Amino acid sequence: MQQLTDAVEPLLQRIDGLGIKLAGIELGNEIGNPAFNGDLAIIGPSGGVTLGLMDLINGTTSETQALASGYRTYVQALAAIQAIRDNLVTNQTTPVISAGLHTPGDTSIVGYKLPTTEDAVLLNDALSFMRANGLDNYADQYGVHAYLWGSQSQIANELQSFVLTQCAVPGSGSAKPCAITEWGFHISDPGQCPVNDGPRQVSAQNFRTDTAAYGSAVASQFYFDWSSLALGIYLCGSLQGSGAIALSP
Repeated sequence: MQQLTDAVEPLLQRIDGLGIKLAGIELGNEIGNPAFNGDLAIIGPSGGVTLGLMDLINGTTSETQALASGYRTYVQALAAIQAIRDNLVTNQTTPVISAGLHTPGDTSIVGYKLPTTEDAVLLNDALSFMRANGLDNYADQYGVHAYLWGSQSQIANELQSFVLTQCAVPGSGSAKPCAITEWGFHISDPGQCPVNDGPRQVSAQNFRTDTAAYGSAVASQFYFDWSSLALGIYLCGSLQGSGAIALSP
C-alpha cells in the first residue's frame, strides 16, 4: 500500500492546497471487467461467463482465487485512500467512492454466457463480496456504471434488478448511497451533422426520471464523455438535447 500512498498522496495534497473541492475520490474502474482487471484471464477457465458471489467465496479455480484475493487487497487500498482523504483540509469530507462497477452482459444471472472468451464478475456480486470484506468501513459511496437503453419501464426494471440494488439512503443502515460515475447513450449516427438526438433524449429523460425515484440513495450522476463521436453530448458545435437533460439538476 505504500506505493499507492506515495503516488496518490502528493497529488491529492496539491489539489487540496489549491483549494479545489472534488466531487469525489473514486479508486479504480470496472474491476469486474477483464479490460481493467488482470486477474481475469483472456481465455477464462469458465469460457467467458458471468461469475458470482459464490465463485468468489468458494474459489474453485485459480482465476476466482486470484479475483477474491485481489478484491480483498482492493479494500485495503481503499483504506489507504480514506486515510489520505482524512488528512486533507478542503476535501476532508469529500466522499471516497469505490470502483465503478458495470453489469456484464446486462444480466444478473450467474453463469450467463458472454460473447467473449473472458469471464466477468457481476456488479452486485463483486460489491457484495467486497462489502463482506470490509468495504463499508472505507467507502462513503458505491461507484456504479449504468448504460441502459429503452422505455421508462425497461430502464426502471434494470435499475432495480441489477444496478442500484444495494444503494441506501444515508444513515438508514450499514449500506451506503451509490454514485453513478458513468452513464450515457451512444449516438445513432456518429460523425453526422445534424445529429439525430431524439432517441437519446427519450432514454436520457427516462434514466433521469427513474434514478430520481431513489432519492438520496443515489448521491450523484456523472455523464460519461462530453464530445466523443460515440457518446458525446456536445456535437456539431452545440450542446444536444440529451446533454441538457444529463446536465440538469
